[in-house]
Amino acid sequence: MNRSVIAIIPARFGSSRFPGKPLAIINGQTLIQRTLISTSKSPLVERIIVATDDERIAVHVGALGFEAIITSPYCRSGTDRVAEVASLLSDEIDDNAIIVNIQGDWPCIEEAVIEGAIVALRRDREAFIGTVATPIRRYDELHRPSSVKCVLDQRGRALYFSRSPIPYAADLPLEGEIPSGSPYLKHIGIYAYRREALLDFTARARAPLELLEDLEQLRALESGLPINVTLAASMALSVDTPDDINKVECALCSLNISSLQEASSPHLARV
Repeated sequence: MNRSVIAIIPARFGSSRFPGKPLAIINGQTLIQRTLISTSKSPLVERIIVATDDERIAVHVGALGFEAIITSPYCRSGTDRVAEVASLLSDEIDDNAIIVNIQGDWPCIEEAVIEGAIVALRRDREAFIGTVATPIRRYDELHRPSSVKCVLDQRGRALYFSRSPIPYAADLPLEGEIPSGSPYLKHIGIYAYRREALLDFTARARAPLELLEDLEQLRALESGLPINVTLAASMALSVDTPDDINKVECALCSLNISSLQEASSPHLARV
């Protein structure tokens, strides 16, 4: 049966920085469980599959009532794992079905972010990839290499992605708030592909700028393949190390408090 939008979540057990990360507990639920629940809130997503290299993760996902497919342990990246599952689905979906690659370590991924990637691909028929960016609010984040920056053209297509602050400006502060309306954007690493484009992308050799910046989306730009970007508000909370668990739990607690305040105060402004 053809499905127009499928979310595939790569989840590897053997992370070097955080072994067993998908099964880590965050306020009583596993990391992959929270990611699945957040993803399932998007009405545009018709099917969700976890692509994993580990039977423990697959069993856990199945017990939660979601679908999991075991992939090769030799996949080089999460994107390769997603592409392997997309290839296995050749009898069920056509080449124009949209595959959304959602990282398995995003327990709070917002509905607007998922839909933004899909909309970015749908609104630009020539786009090879749809993705999302969000305004950067602080200068310290702008300077942080782990925060990937991007610049766009007037059509909303990506000109470049970098771990360095772009666009360049002399005498950038090292800390403090960035004024609203600034051009600084943080890339949210969610990708929407048409199935055919995803398989094409993973078949290509890694490119020089991709290797230099360690950013796989540069493989598409170096080949002249358009990436369309939607802007969306996002917390962009991810879990990379065990220390991040506490940060996410604190953020979830803050969100719950805010929700309670909004429910009890009808005059409270919504952001």
